[in-house]
Amino acid sequence: MALLLAVPSTTAMVLAATTVYGTSASDTLYDTAEGDTIYGYGGDDTIYANQGNDIVYGGSGNDQITEGPGGDSRIYGGSGDDEIVTGYGYDVVYGNSGNDKIHDIGSALIYGGAGNDNLDGSKYADTIYGGSDDDWINGRLGDDRLNGGAGNDEIIGWDGNDILRGSGGNDILTGDGPDSNTGADRFYCGDGIDTITDYNPAEGDWKSSDCENY
Repeated sequence: MALLLAVPSTTAMVLAATTVYGTSASDTLYDTAEGDTIYGYGGDDTIYANQGNDIVYGGSGNDQITEGPGGDSRIYGGSGDDEIVTGYGYDVVYGNSGNDKIHDIGSALIYGGAGNDNLDGSKYADTIYGGSDDDWINGRLGDDRLNGGAGNDEIIGWDGNDILRGSGGNDILTGDGPDSNTGADRFYCGDGIDTITDYNPAEGDWKSSDCENY
């Protein structure tokens, strides 16, 4: 196990399993090994975790974090407006604070955290929690579990047999996408005045008793 400290505003490349520390400046950090731990710290960092079961901490700043195709990784965006792209493994992503954009490629567990987040699923089964504030959540394909949390959220199941939970706030829930594919979706409205845009029992949809607008 090695340790690598990045020089401010430069690029650090990892060739063996290691722990990488960024700086208070804007760093570019990427690895080609497996099982790395990367700390971006301050600045607007660009981090590429290419493969393996990595742990990535973006830290403060508006970071761009991209996970490689293999491995099951944990990614923590930290404060700031981060952009995070997962890999093809089963990644767990915490956006933390800030208005984050998280796009899933494989199957993932995503927590948006505080801020108005844009959380985008994949063709596989995803579990997505919006957290506080006003979030946009799209499960895409697969049988997804989507929870808006607090705030006025827009939640879209898209394809698959999805579970949509508005929870707090005045939410808009849409089970199916704009294409011809549908699914048997389950809607849970929760607190606030929620609206279901495409409730259709003939397609196998179900709604909880607190869903009044459909």
